[in-house]
Amino acid sequence: KTIDLSAAEEVDQFKKRWPADLPTVTNVWTETSTKRNSENKQDRSLRLGFVLGPSGSGKTFFALHYLSRLFLVGSAKNLVTIYFQAKDPTVDFNQETNADAARELVAWIKKRVKEKTTIDIAGKKPLDMHVCIIIDEAGVAEVKGWFEDEKMLRALCAAAKELATSVAVVVSGTGLTANSVSSSDDAYVFRMKNWQAEDLAMILDNYKTSLHLVEGKETTKTIANA
Repeated sequence: KTIDLSAAEEVDQFKKRWPADLPTVTNVWTETSTKRNSENKQDRSLRLGFVLGPSGSGKTFFALHYLSRLFLVGSAKNLVTIYFQAKDPTVDFNQETNADAARELVAWIKKRVKEKTTIDIAGKKPLDMHVCIIIDEAGVAEVKGWFEDEKMLRALCAAAKELATSVAVVVSGTGLTANSVSSSDDAYVFRMKNWQAEDLAMILDNYKTSLHLVEGKETTKTIANA
């Protein structure tokens, strides 16, 4: 289940794209999610993932298609994704003047989820489920500093534990660097790669009827390689 708390249309657009396990994007997931830390173990100190890459590189697709259903899920059976953009919450993301921004953000999430669903996420006990919080467009100037601050990120991951027994926080945005945390020991940093012809061919397969391919001469693969 995906709970869209954003005023944007990314989730609706994602659902219309016939999402598939594209080869290049799958490699990004596999390479990073299995990367060992400095002690040759799998764990990181934070249940946090960054999705980095330029505009149009597929960050939102990657977060919604891969991380929402696979990232730090463990043995959880009930999965809920909460999606919003960093500009949506009524929170002052200024690490210099607002030390309570992380708690305020979690309070905002509880309030908005209660307004949009029947899930009692504002109860006294964390819900027995896995919740993936996807915070998109976190690289904009107004909030970038906050989401690049290790202290603020740790506060956010700690506060998010109020929501469920298993929580993963995903931060995505153009211009983010994740330099304040270690990609080996603190968080998982997924760096998007350029899509290849085989990825485009898989996407084009969903649009065969509108492509008007010349029978016997053109296929989605030849178009993707053109």
